[in-house]
Amino acid sequence: MLKSKPRQHTRERIRTFFTMDQRQTFGNLEELTQLLNKLYNENTSVALLADREGLFRTSGNIVAPINETKLENATLALDNGMSLNLTEIVAVNGIFHSDYSEC
Repeated sequence: MLKSKPRQHTRERIRTFFTMDQRQTFGNLEELTQLLNKLYNENTSVALLADREGLFRTSGNIVAPINETKLENATLALDNGMSLNLTEIVAVNGIFHSDYSEC
């Protein structure tokens, strides 16, 4: 004879479903800069999704922190030789710009 699963199991599944759909995002260049500088200070490798006439991926270590006052003009340099304008960055290590959060 099969026993039915207790209600608590169903509640856990619902909680997991709603938690799974939440995403961490960054909403502006200031938040992106904070994230990138944190990763630089931790010497953490970054995996980036960028949009330069189409989406592409790149990865590496950040060469220097971002210190620009005009973030629209700031660039990010990676140890693989790639240089990106901050406005081109769509995602960093799975954290997406809020404009792309539905992807």
